Amino acid sequence: MKKFYNDTLSSGKRIPILLFTGATDKADIASAAQLAKTNIQNGDLYIFSMNGGDYSPFTDAKLIYNISQDFQNWGGLQRCFNKAACNIVINQGDVADAVTTVAPTSAPLRGPHCTCNYSTVWLDVIYIFDASAATTANGLMELLGKVQTDAQWLNIAKSTDTSASEYHTRVGIIYYDSDATVYAPLGSLTQMDFLSIPTLPFRNDPGTNLEAAINLALNQFNSSAHRIEAKTVIHLLATTYRPGDYQDPTQIAETFKGDGGIMIVYDYIEAHGSVAPELNTIASPGYFTTSSDDTDGSFVLNAFCDANCFCFVGYNAYSQDTGRNLPNQGCYYPVETTNGYTIAENRCKSFNNGYLATVENEDKMRFLWRMFKQPTNFWIGLQYDGSAFKWQDNYALTANDYQPWAPNGKQVQSGQMSGIYAISTGDQNAIKWSTHEPRQGFWFACEVAPCDSEHYCSRQQPNNIIL
Repeated sequence: MKKFYNDTLSSGKRIPILLFTGATDKADIASAAQLAKTNIQNGDLYIFSMNGGDYSPFTDAKLIYNISQDFQNWGGLQRCFNKAACNIVINQGDVADAVTTVAPTSAPLRGPHCTCNYSTVWLDVIYIFDASAATTANGLMELLGKVQTDAQWLNIAKSTDTSASEYHTRVGIIYYDSDATVYAPLGSLTQMDFLSIPTLPFRNDPGTNLEAAINLALNQFNSSAHRIEAKTVIHLLATTYRPGDYQDPTQIAETFKGDGGIMIVYDYIEAHGSVAPELNTIASPGYFTTSSDDTDGSFVLNAFCDANCFCFVGYNAYSQDTGRNLPNQGCYYPVETTNGYTIAENRCKSFNNGYLATVENEDKMRFLWRMFKQPTNFWIGLQYDGSAFKWQDNYALTANDYQPWAPNGKQVQSGQMSGIYAISTGDQNAIKWSTHEPRQGFWFACEVAPCDSEHYCSRQQPNNIIL
């Protein structure tokens, strides 16, 4: 713990300092803040005032929350902590209301994207613990403490709890050395059950039968405790992998990931001081970290949020994220039947509350183009409403926006609606736009928000568009 503390202070990363006060004397909180910031040079101060006092003039604070009664009565307080702990820059706000964000220095993210709320993540998670001799008994305790710390943020419920919100996470626990054992089946624990686990079995066995542990996890996901809507996640906490008289876990891990599962790997290196490269190859892209790198403890929780961001089956993710390939700019479904503009618009609304795809830049134009057999023309989510050009997401087309019009392609008649379609010559770098009478039939693509921690996707919702 001392090493972790020293490494954190010397990392250069911003460290949240959360100060709670019931006093009205600002001198008291100023003294506490000065003491904290003297010892933590790279700290950011957050004040939680429980007397309803006005701390807005306190310029040293990055964030001020006013709590005028017992903090246990404020359901939004957990999110306040969450935001502070994640270094999200936000202005003064009250825990009863949505917090106002600071005006961004760049344009806000447009269109559907991934949101992150730890308390409403809805995943099915199997924790796999390396209980081999290399981890040590003390190390296993530290790993258990790590996941229990993360679990405080989650809404964990049993599979048998019919009163649980759909926004909950089900968990199970497996540990392994030369053998693998299910300690707690998927969906068998409440949050309190999980937090109350005192220790996991440790036999000082040098074996590392990870393949058997992953097999047991897959069996859990094949049980009735798994929800078909929920993403399957294996969170592996390991020290090392030693090839021995066991099957190579790489193949079964690849099968799991190929079926849409997410493998989060946390390499506990404190016991041996070096990274185990074999563990990195098992992780899903972007989902590997080490205990020394995860200095603020946010990696796994943020990974859960990202794992909870995915597209309906059959939809294509548009992402400029080179790491985890999240659909952080929406999900898209190409329809290769000809529909008039209004008919196509209504089709998109009918399925998953979507709309005709918007095109903010050339990269997205090429992305949409690649979804169709070429050459072909297709509607985009821009229309002339009789007086102005507007996108389906209610943004107006401005002079500075991307708009590759064909010669004379922007011609319209005042008072008459026109749809806009993309003209394809078979070259993704030569796509042009043109207006057209909206009753003309073209192919089209629907744009929808991804499933995420604040957007639950039920299996009753249609995944595909049927025409």
